[in-house]
Amino acid sequence: MFISSFVVKNSIFCTNHYNGAFYGCFMARFPEAEARLFQKKVCMKCNATAALKAEKCRKCGYKGLRGKAKEQRGK
Repeated sequence: MFISSFVVKNSIFCTNHYNGAFYGCFMARFPEAEARLFQKKVCMKCNATAALKAEKCRKCGYKGLRGKAKEQRGK
């Protein structure tokens, strides 16, 4: 069974992809948790995470850092 979740109005709903049924796992979004998770940079060469103030990767020394994505990309 394939199960996924998606965000609608600051809550996460879980759905079963076979029949589209909703079942209850509602999660609130907390600004403190989001700040801890998303205020980082990611190296575009080796995908290591670094501090927000970093100017180069701590692992490989590459200077191409980007901000961590706040939302999933793709479908």
